[in-house]
Amino acid sequence: MFNRFGSTALAALFVVGACAHEVEAPALEAAEAAPVTETWSVRLFDQTLGQLVATTEGNTVKVDYEYRNNGRGPTLAETITLGEDGLPIGWTIDGATTFGNEIHETFALMGGVASWTDTTGSATAAQTEPTIYIPQNASPYTLAIYAKALLADQDMKLPAWPAGTLSLTPQDKLRIDGEGGPVATTAYALVGDDVDPTYFLTDELGGLFAMISPRLVVVREGYEEADDQLKELATRLSTERLEDIQAATAHKFDAPLAITNVRVFDPVAKAMTAPSTVFVEDGVITAVTPGAADTSGAYVVDGQGGSLIPGLAEMHGHMGQDGALKNIAAGVTLVRDMGNDNAVLSELIGKIEAGKLAGPRVVRSGFIEGKSPFNSNNGILVTSEEEALAAVDWYADAGDFWQIKIYNSMNPAWVPAVVARAKERG
Repeated sequence: MFNRFGSTALAALFVVGACAHEVEAPALEAAEAAPVTETWSVRLFDQTLGQLVATTEGNTVKVDYEYRNNGRGPTLAETITLGEDGLPIGWTIDGATTFGNEIHETFALMGGVASWTDTTGSATAAQTEPTIYIPQNASPYTLAIYAKALLADQDMKLPAWPAGTLSLTPQDKLRIDGEGGPVATTAYALVGDDVDPTYFLTDELGGLFAMISPRLVVVREGYEEADDQLKELATRLSTERLEDIQAATAHKFDAPLAITNVRVFDPVAKAMTAPSTVFVEDGVITAVTPGAADTSGAYVVDGQGGSLIPGLAEMHGHMGQDGALKNIAAGVTLVRDMGNDNAVLSELIGKIEAGKLAGPRVVRSGFIEGKSPFNSNNGILVTSEEEALAAVDWYADAGDFWQIKIYNSMNPAWVPAVVARAKERG
């Protein structure tokens, strides 16, 4: 998940504090008491589907985060209390996940002891140095808190609770135009809050401007038109990272691969075999030989007596380039994609097949959806039976889709004709 912190509001308070000797006490108290509200728009498929709203009053930030896509999305209410160093000393998160699971998460730092409760249970830890809490389920506002804390640290790195380390790495600088005028932003990669880096932008004062990904963007209100620019940046940063990983770790075999000393499942005997040698060439298992075998001319991998299974098949996926690498890491070598952005998936498959990115083989489904207040935005959206039939023809003509997928908002009256056309087109 993501999070955000109102550094603009705090920056204003720091300025007031620095000039306190020049301000009468009542005026200072009024300035400190005035709440500051910031709003970000949640953008997906070139639409605003929700908002992130943060109101800062003193050292307390109240956050509301909600969006809906395909009738689903998170609903979160957070109350965050910040210490003098800008790190959270209190945090409550209530609401529901994208799929409706209840969230009630708490964190507190008192007397040098941190305590927290999330879906995994409760735990405590003694504070021995400045440490930041990583919530299990939170809004993108967390990024604002992380940004202020990490940018104030010399090496932009902090230990974290429940475990691990958070760190920032500058990525790029760019100007964003919008209703509030041009903003000079800096893009960062946050490492440590998730399996993949989280990319986000700050403004000149270090305040959160946007959280970015190749699909979803949470951007400061008034700058929604920068949606495409921000997604392109996120895609480039993610792609460069994944291509670097592929270049550093991929193995290209110009000869057969022999995996020795492994046990495989014999479905006839319904038992694991004795240690064997498995030969693979051009992605195909060509032989399973009991015991040791002649491996001359082959690349040899010693299985050390372990069990070897064929690649796993994911039968319902929506493939993206981050997920492509994770599937390979988990042993999934084939994914049946059940609906996607057609152009984006085509580009991804091309990069996988060219060896630029790690990923499984992808079997594509032609996603066809009707329009409604709750429609998905994958594949092709249709408003009539004629458009639905044209969508079937488009997928058939493309040549790399093996089935169609009819989705929730499709008018049921069109389905018989759509199915008939799909069968007719093979």
